[in-house]
Amino acid sequence: MNKSSWMLKSVGLVAAASLLLTGCAAGTSGGADSAGGGSEPVEGDTIKIAALLPLSGAAANYGPIYQGGIEAYVEHVNETGGINGKEIELKVYDNGYDPAKSLASAREAVEKDDVFAFVSTPGTPVNDAVARYLTEEGIPNLGIITGAPQFNDPDTYPGITTFQLSYSAEPELIWDYLQEEQAGKKIGVLYQNDDFGKSFQTVFKDLAGDSIVSEQPYESSDSDVSSQIAALRAAGAEVVVSFVLAKFAILATRTMHDTGWDAPLIISSNANDPAVLAEAGADALEGLIAGSSFPTLDDSNEAVAEYLELMEKYSPSIPVGTSSMQTFGSTKLFMTALEAAGENPTREGLVEAVQDLSDVQGLPVIGEVSVSADNHDAIRCMAMTRYNVEMTFDFISDPICG
Repeated sequence: MNKSSWMLKSVGLVAAASLLLTGCAAGTSGGADSAGGGSEPVEGDTIKIAALLPLSGAAANYGPIYQGGIEAYVEHVNETGGINGKEIELKVYDNGYDPAKSLASAREAVEKDDVFAFVSTPGTPVNDAVARYLTEEGIPNLGIITGAPQFNDPDTYPGITTFQLSYSAEPELIWDYLQEEQAGKKIGVLYQNDDFGKSFQTVFKDLAGDSIVSEQPYESSDSDVSSQIAALRAAGAEVVVSFVLAKFAILATRTMHDTGWDAPLIISSNANDPAVLAEAGADALEGLIAGSSFPTLDDSNEAVAEYLELMEKYSPSIPVGTSSMQTFGSTKLFMTALEAAGENPTREGLVEAVQDLSDVQGLPVIGEVSVSADNHDAIRCMAMTRYNVEMTFDFISDPICG
């Protein structure tokens, strides 16, 4: 894909409809135009970037933690001279984990605040809500915190990259683990009833087949999953696999503990953060199993040591753990690409630079981190973990790469 084609493809598909809908659109200045469009360089001494974060709503327990990881690395960059001499201005918008609010915030960022690109936005439904709009406007949306497979589609979304193991790969890795450690067990599945949860559930169902005795969905607006847990238990499940946000991992963990059901519980890696899950309590967390693409807080790992140092310096009120480590890492990868895009970067140049990132070192991530023109999923590996009585996790498998 050449430098000019990535933005134009989707714009052409909707051009006629856009003209009909907007009428006087030719007189309207959007963020992409006022910031120089996709092919013209950023002028001045500042580059504005944006993050859409769940500071309220169903995923609010993640929001400030994600923000802390992003801010720590941005502040470090600015204190050490910026990117090619340009200061990075970070603008954060609360999307409430709500698709409509996320789209409205994205429009504000582009059309009012003239942001250059988005970084580290978490969540499948909220990224779904903004994907087409940002692609039409030619705005990169890099290092999004979701592994939903629709986003790893460089032809449709050339300006999107992910920083989460693919939700197509993770169920396969969980299934491999179950076959080794829980072979023959009857499986119950708890999942969120939206694109996020179904991305996992559909793949896992194809793999596990008749081993699944019950599947129980919940809504992201729910405040309780006790009926779903009771249904899984009544169906005879001997192990529970859950594709959930952290809020519902906490609810499931506590419900199983409080009702005396000691079946093994496996949660999806997106919810695996000791800093967030601590709310469940040590008694309930002990023995919880989860995948992780991020290492433990062992400062003998140089990348982890840098993360811990910068979090203490710039985001001291934020508890360290995998969520802030994830956005810290995705923001660092973003800055690596931005620096490679040159002194006066263009959005097209930024995307080109991201696609040239291969086996990037110095990130607090397990396994290889690479992006190419054909594969926009930066993270490829995961290892299984088990929680201990200190509410931290230990690795119980070698890294598996999908």
